[in-house]
Amino acid sequence: MGYKPGDPYYGEFTTCRFDTGAATDADAPPTAIATRNGVDDLAFSLTVTKIDTGRYKLAGTIPGTYASGNAVQICANATVGGVAGKSVIDGFVLDGKRISDLNDAAAAPTPAQVRTELDTNSTKLSKLDATVSSRSTFNGGPVASVQAPVAVDLSQLIPLTNTANTMGDCLNAARAQGFGKWTKAGSTLTLFGPDGTTIVRTFALDDASNPSARS
Repeated sequence: MGYKPGDPYYGEFTTCRFDTGAATDADAPPTAIATRNGVDDLAFSLTVTKIDTGRYKLAGTIPGTYASGNAVQICANATVGGVAGKSVIDGFVLDGKRISDLNDAAAAPTPAQVRTELDTNSTKLSKLDATVSSRSTFNGGPVASVQAPVAVDLSQLIPLTNTANTMGDCLNAARAQGFGKWTKAGSTLTLFGPDGTTIVRTFALDDASNPSARS
């Protein structure tokens, strides 16, 4: 059993004949003394009371001046049949708290309780249901829309016309330059879409006969 300073203390011991071992009352009321950290301490007063033949109880209060970590032993003294005997009947180390002072861990919250707790605070689970476009931000502000991703199997069709300096623009230029129709009229170079009619891009050459640059 654990004790802390100021706790009530109860103990028990027996007395018997030294020659037969039979339970026998002491010749006179037994006494008991407490030792704290190896030193007898009368401040820890113990009262011994007979319960039955050769059986005694003792009681007292652990002084409030004791501290957590103090080592305490209880020694009983009794004379039976003219023979004086002594025995250490108990020993313990004081603690700041008893086991009964500790609280059991609370049961884990249910998923419903967790959601309720979150909903009552600033982070609302309902906000997580917003669409990606409404939650997306750019330079600190919301963007108007999110462009569809390029198909990972590269089967997505390249548009005839597109916004300059976009991925579609780059793909369109590569296709027109490598596989599509193009014409040169004087110092003007024109690239066409896959239909051979839609103009994708027009360049101005620096020389009509021997161009070395375009703009």
